[in-house]
Amino acid sequence: MSEICQLRQLRKEKRIQLLAMATTSNVIKSPRASCKPTEKDELRRDEGETSQTVFSSERSPTEATTAGETGRGTTVGFVKDKPSPRFIKCHLPFCLLPRQIRTGEKKPKIIYVARNPKDTCISYYHHCQLLEVNYTPYWDHILDFWKQKAHLNLLFLKYEYMKADLPAVIKKSAAFLDKTLSEDQVKTLAEHLNFANMKVNPAVNYEQAIIRSKKSFSIEGVDESDREEYRGKYLGKLNAYHHQVAGDVYVVDEYTLLLTSFSYDGNGADTFFWAGASNRPGPQGFIVPDEWGKTNVLDRYLNKDFTLTLPDNKRITDIKWFAVYDLGSQNTFGDVYIPDEFDPPAPQKISQLTKRSHGVSSGPIVIMDSKTIKIPEFTYEERGTDTYFWVGLGPQPSSKGTKVPDDLESIRTYKEEDVIIQLPGDMTVFNIDWLSIFDVKTKTSYGSVIIPDGLNVPPSLVIKRMQTLPNCIQLHKRFQVGWEIFGPQITVQLTGQIGEDEFMAFGLSGSETSSQMEGADAVIAYVDGTKGYAIDYNITAKAPCGKVLGQYKGVCRDELVGALDNNQLYTAVREDGISIVTYRRTLNSSDPGDKEYPTDRPVYVIWALGRLDENKEPTFHDVYPKSDLKLELAPEEPENTCMDFTENNERLIEPWEKTEIFDRSIRTFRATIGPSGGKKGYQGITGQTSTGLAWYIEGQLVPELYLRRGLTYNFRIHGGNNPHSPNLYHPLIITNEPHGGYDKLSDAAQSTIRVLAGVEFTRRGQPRPTAVGPLCLSKHGTRDRRLDDDFMTFKQFNRTLVSVCEPGEGGVLEVTPNSTWPDIVYYNSFTHANMGWKIHIMDAYSKSIAVTQQLSLLAGIAAVFFRLL
Repeated sequence: MSEICQLRQLRKEKRIQLLAMATTSNVIKSPRASCKPTEKDELRRDEGETSQTVFSSERSPTEATTAGETGRGTTVGFVKDKPSPRFIKCHLPFCLLPRQIRTGEKKPKIIYVARNPKDTCISYYHHCQLLEVNYTPYWDHILDFWKQKAHLNLLFLKYEYMKADLPAVIKKSAAFLDKTLSEDQVKTLAEHLNFANMKVNPAVNYEQAIIRSKKSFSIEGVDESDREEYRGKYLGKLNAYHHQVAGDVYVVDEYTLLLTSFSYDGNGADTFFWAGASNRPGPQGFIVPDEWGKTNVLDRYLNKDFTLTLPDNKRITDIKWFAVYDLGSQNTFGDVYIPDEFDPPAPQKISQLTKRSHGVSSGPIVIMDSKTIKIPEFTYEERGTDTYFWVGLGPQPSSKGTKVPDDLESIRTYKEEDVIIQLPGDMTVFNIDWLSIFDVKTKTSYGSVIIPDGLNVPPSLVIKRMQTLPNCIQLHKRFQVGWEIFGPQITVQLTGQIGEDEFMAFGLSGSETSSQMEGADAVIAYVDGTKGYAIDYNITAKAPCGKVLGQYKGVCRDELVGALDNNQLYTAVREDGISIVTYRRTLNSSDPGDKEYPTDRPVYVIWALGRLDENKEPTFHDVYPKSDLKLELAPEEPENTCMDFTENNERLIEPWEKTEIFDRSIRTFRATIGPSGGKKGYQGITGQTSTGLAWYIEGQLVPELYLRRGLTYNFRIHGGNNPHSPNLYHPLIITNEPHGGYDKLSDAAQSTIRVLAGVEFTRRGQPRPTAVGPLCLSKHGTRDRRLDDDFMTFKQFNRTLVSVCEPGEGGVLEVTPNSTWPDIVYYNSFTHANMGWKIHIMDAYSKSIAVTQQLSLLAGIAAVFFRLL
């Protein structure tokens, strides 16, 4: 301790600067991290010569070392002879620093570098293999300095910051030490201080001290926290008593347990998952349903991972133990206890985004789980050139970050909207330091927030999958395409985190200068049960496939338009909510309707995700790119930007309020065409897929109509009267089935439907529409239709639409419901399916019927679950 006392005396001098370091946090032990300030100063003077020839121990000696290191006696004496300002490395805990520093009487500059404890253990192991040294306890050392980090004379850094963005740390350290560095000097320092150069620098690598060892003193650190899968708050291992019970138990949230590697031989007679609030497991408890939500006697388990949810909204804090328990014998086969004052993981609020520019602002950010971040009341004025949600490591936002998918495209304008983003791949909030609204092109942060350490939030599981093809592009956070060219064939693998009733579309653009749907050669892929499909489609219009003057137009199978399906299905599988379809085709098909897959130049492509209708045909897609996409199909080096999928938690989307027209005075209805309104609109109101357009009756989106038998009603039709148009020709019909699109159906299907109005038949029995009128179409204008679900009500949505009507009176459809009409019929389009909705046929208008219908409506409004895109 004599040297410590001498150091305390020496540090009474005002101009000594102390560089305090925890051994646990060294990048390459003391030399690399600790000589940063010294290296900066010396490089300014001699452009790095000193840092290559003069030992680190002479430029910035370590306290309490002897002549063996400095060659000049003790470090105390050596430092005392050096001119001010002096740089000292030390491993002293805060409690052993001089009293004047601890009390604030003296304020030397202190830079403290901390490091992930798991990495520290590995580094310490390698260090001890070379040098016999003993260091201070890790946690006391770290925490004591952490408590002082608010003081102006202490800069608290992390090794992970240096690893992620060394130039930013250099700038921050220089500013702290009141040094001014040019960009060239920062670049020079960053190059000098990188691992490869430090490892071969004899002035810092302790080569002479370990000359007899075959190992290197400099071992590059890896952030092990990036590799760890977060499962929640660890409760403990199951105490095993009988029947080979084993496993680890985590708490996911206040209601849910996660069991990993759980085993049980299944030989108990009356055994259940069991929990209770007594002091130990016993008959006073309750059954915890198994992973399927069942309360059956437990079967055999072998190394299974699954979650269990406590019943009846019971919380983890309501119980004292969880057990595998046999009710018949009242024996506990295995258990784990919940500590007193246990704090389960839960969403946590942190700070709001800093307001820097481009109108960026938000409410307090909410960390929903380890991968999900909610940005309440987010505002951003879309003036950035290439702006993204951006996350990374380091003390502040920088270009060395990662995009957080907002459809993998530059973020749009937001105005006080609640935005939920999910970190890509296996990235979690535990291995990022900040979230930023960042312009990649200008390397500018428009607003950011620091992500605190040690967040106690629920986990979010990652679904891992192996990409079998060398090239893979992440098209969307839910969709990726992989491919390989071998000989005259290309193998394509489409992978999507989609529903069982959804499809994946991918193909070559219909234009050589942009990504264009019309004229495209595309595949529609999906998995139906155990069978997969990769069907060749020809796209001539943005409309479902239908006949126009005897010819098929729209999104049609090749075989319908006289071409061949040249796709060969290779494999198809669906698991964990992910569909994977692999198919092959020739690069240059003999089918004139197919496009050539070029290998000598980039090519524009199209893609989309959407729902299949009741006939397994693609409907209007929900997810698609808003910008052009060009791929190099035969790159010199394989290209791979694909990520693991995040568990796709379903989000509750409540449809817009259903509208009814129940008015005995209305005998004429005006019918026009408009957008279907996303998931809250037609899909949410009717529960059916959408073609993208829907009927607007009296300005309302697919209202339910109430008509009385015996009265005559007129419909004024403005659905388009040009039969050459594949997507804007919609005669109105009324039938007894809910879908419509009568003209598309086969003769057999048509024979099962009763047409009540809007169709007459020729002598040959061919249907011909009668309710045709000029087009009156509501449009989105310049607004992106993918934002339809952002509107809380149809009224808000409808105000943004622009109506364009062709001149002329609407076509007339006159109907008089009679006693033969069913109680419920449907108005729809003659040419396209799923555009209309219900007509209630009543014997009389009465208040009681109206009240009954209203109550039925209120009881029937159900929330519709859709995937979070």
